[in-house]
Amino acid sequence: MLRSLSNLKLSYNNFIGPIPTSIGNLINLSIPYLNNNKLSGSISKETGLLRSLFDLELSENNFIGPIPASIGNFLNLSFLSLYNNKLSNSIPKEIGLLRSLSDLELSNNNFTGPIPTSMGNLTNLSVFYLYNNKLSSSIPQEIGLLRSLSYLDLSENKFTGPIPTSIGNLVNLIPLHLHINILSGSILEEIGMLRFLSNLKLSYNNLTSLIPTSIGNLINLLS
Repeated sequence: MLRSLSNLKLSYNNFIGPIPTSIGNLINLSIPYLNNNKLSGSISKETGLLRSLFDLELSENNFIGPIPASIGNFLNLSFLSLYNNKLSNSIPKEIGLLRSLSDLELSNNNFTGPIPTSMGNLTNLSVFYLYNNKLSSSIPQEIGLLRSLSYLDLSENKFTGPIPTSIGNLVNLIPLHLHINILSGSILEEIGMLRFLSNLKLSYNNLTSLIPTSIGNLINLLS
């Protein structure tokens, strides 16, 4: 039953069909790489039995349905990549339990609803990509708790309301991409606190007012 298996690397093949529920028996599995295949079906709740997971790479497949709430069992998970699938429903609040997570990539799916406020618990997160989904509501103030963030891309969604002032806490940001949403209000003075910022994209929103003078503090800004 391969119960001692720790690494499973099957990327860049033509595997089809669902992940078998029997994968839940691989209790010592820490690194499953299944990206860039033609896998389909839903991500089964049995994956939540893999409590030793460190990396989970399922991107570039055809998975559908929600992220199972059992994902909150992966307390040692550092890297979660589900981008370029057909996943839907809301992002489960249980992701906020993954306090070791440093890289979260959920882009190019069909997620709806708000960013859960529990995301504010992910204080080790460095990479947070949600672009090209159908997410809505306002960007929560809790995003400002993610002080380790270097890469943030929330573009191509349906976010509304103002840019949260807490974004000024993300002093390690290099790119900040919020373009192609329905954001309103003014461009924040607080953006001028992001001294490492090299790429700022706010186009195709409903932002108003003048560009704040604090933008002049962004000495590393290239575009």
